[in-house]
Amino acid sequence: MKTIKNLLLTGIGVASLALTGCGDKKENIVAQKGNSALELEKHADSLNKLKSIDSIALNEHISIKITKDGFKQYNNGLLIREVNNQEKDALNEITDYFYNNKNQKIKSIDSFKYEDEKTGEEKIKKTDSTFYEYNDKGQLIKTEIFGGVIGVEYNGKQINFHQTTFYKYNEKGNKIEEITDENGAMWVDKYEYNEKGKLIKEEETFPNGEKFYSLFPNDFAKIVINDKNSDGLIDEVKEGK
Repeated sequence: MKTIKNLLLTGIGVASLALTGCGDKKENIVAQKGNSALELEKHADSLNKLKSIDSIALNEHISIKITKDGFKQYNNGLLIREVNNQEKDALNEITDYFYNNKNQKIKSIDSFKYEDEKTGEEKIKKTDSTFYEYNDKGQLIKTEIFGGVIGVEYNGKQINFHQTTFYKYNEKGNKIEEITDENGAMWVDKYEYNEKGKLIKEEETFPNGEKFYSLFPNDFAKIVINDKNSDGLIDEVKEGK
């Protein structure tokens, strides 16, 4: 699938060919001989300008931002669609976003485009849906993801991906806890801050009990400490990235 830039470049090429073919043949030959260098320079300049385009305004509400892997669509400044489609013969990944009247994201749907092998038609298949909840302060307090089939139970019943995450904050609005339940497996992240509100410690607990501590002594350093057995005995200390 051609990107927007490629389509626009193709359009310029077609327009150039059409203009070259207009008028009397002799006049065209003379023009080509006399102005070939100038025309090539103008064409190259046009291509360079086009390649530098990274956003397009369709109207006062809708705009498109070209990305490395596809594009993003905005409506009044809110991201409403994201498409990744650069890889040749790869599935075109699509994410659509939905908002409430407070401009808070309340839902996103992940899909992909594919070609039906029988009919050759392009179709869209939904994969995941994510829902977002907020408190009265506008802080995100819950996300819930409903996904596709990830397994089958002994009785043949399908197991679908399901992940719920809860968030807690301190009085300054800093996130202090994040608890994730993914099909019964639990992850717990805890955060500590100094009096200025700067993150100084992060504690991660995995479903198997393994713990990671990340310390942030200053703006440029991160120290990762690993307690693999959660027995209070440190197994590893290394510089974080």
